[in-house]
Amino acid sequence: MFNNYSDYGSQNVLWRIKDNVLEPYFSFSTPSMYITKMIPSPNKKLVAIVTSSNKSEFVQIMDVEKGMTSPELVESARVQYGAQKQLDTWIRTDHENYSYANNIVWKDNDTVEFEGSLAYQDTEIIENVTVAYQFSKKAIEVKELSESKVVD
Repeated sequence: MFNNYSDYGSQNVLWRIKDNVLEPYFSFSTPSMYITKMIPSPNKKLVAIVTSSNKSEFVQIMDVEKGMTSPELVESARVQYGAQKQLDTWIRTDHENYSYANNIVWKDNDTVEFEGSLAYQDTEIIENVTVAYQFSKKAIEVKELSESKVVD
């Protein structure tokens, strides 16, 4: 893990030991350049992985045994919530979202929840939401957390 210091190379690779050999297991594509947190589910079958760039954070859930990952949840929540609120949901060509995830917790063995700070219109609008993702059903739910902030 890479504790929010990003002056080094590509620290976005998960490694594993298989047959007594250390090998790369999974790497995240840009802009997910640094793994900042790994939070296992209570039964340790899933892991929430938080990655970041210098401008954004991203969350994915991984089932290592089955080799499955969720979609990236911060951008998925940003697009879904923005569409519900009729906000501009254009995706930048560099895939930066200027959005963040905080207070990530497992509600049970299958559902992760976090508070999201979702940016729209080049950060002119910040929406604070709660995001819940149920891995087995591939279901995401995004709800308003508090009033939006408009930045001048």
